[in-house]
Amino acid sequence: MCRLFESNEAVIRRSEFDIKLFFRGFIKDDPKKVICISQSP
Repeated sequence: MCRLFESNEAVIRRSEFDIKLFFRGFIKDDPKKVICISQSP
């Protein structure tokens, strides 16, 4: 898991609310922007 895009609070929140992370990556033309796809119940 890449901690560059994420805080400890985000990790806890995902596990607390059963949020599944499917994909995370950066935009090729602008590496400061990220794409994150997740699913929640």
